[in-house]
Amino acid sequence: EALFAGNASLGHEIAAAAELDDVLVPLGGGGLSSGLILGLREGGSSARVWGAEPLLANDGARSLAAGCPGVRRDGQSSAASRSRSG
Repeated sequence: EALFAGNASLGHEIAAAAELDDVLVPLGGGGLSSGLILGLREGGSSARVWGAEPLLANDGARSLAAGCPGVRRDGQSSAASRSRSG
């Protein structure tokens, strides 16, 4: 609950700064996206929120396609690959 409230501050700031139609948020464990949506709504924004993730680390898309959360990825993100190569 405290995590969502902390991340909601980002949504409050976005809602106060601009009237947006859409907002992109990185997918992960759900804390940032949940808090962001909470803050946007509390701030009066009706912007659509879209989750984004790297093609090679697309757990969210795979979970949605499977109809259940927790589908493991079998690839690496491009960021992880780059950090090891250089």
